Amino acid sequence: LTKYEHLKTNNLTETRMSLWNDRLAAIKQKPLSGWGYGVNYRDFDMNVKKDWNYIKGETEKGNTILSIIEEFGGISGLIIILTISYLIFYVYRNIIYFLKNEYYLVSLSTIIAALVHVNFESWLLYFGNVNSFIFWLLLISILNLKRNDNVVKK
Repeated sequence: LTKYEHLKTNNLTETRMSLWNDRLAAIKQKPLSGWGYGVNYRDFDMNVKKDWNYIKGETEKGNTILSIIEEFGGISGLIIILTISYLIFYVYRNIIYFLKNEYYLVSLSTIIAALVHVNFESWLLYFGNVNSFIFWLLLISILNLKRNDNVVKK
């Protein structure tokens, strides 16, 4: 039994919309401060008393961007999203350079697939998750290899 079986549907769209609506409701309640890292707003209604600070290591939220804003609040969430966006933009800006090397190509393909996937899951900042570990390891290694190549060329 899942905690979202109350939806009584296997339809992916309805399940995602329900998760996204939960995120939006949580953001409306605490737009600036957020609920805290790893807290699932839906758990407050389903598993414990209201206003109980119930923290779960990994929860299904349906979208990473909404999850970040829900957990960290609007201001902090925006800073985190902009930082991640900058790193991704840096990789995108150097895409021609990265496509010349097979290692970069495999890593870049994995990162692109992961960025598509995080629109439907919320694992990007849950560091106990294998997907998160692989994404950040590849992103950091690509950025580091690019930096090392620049040092060697000088």
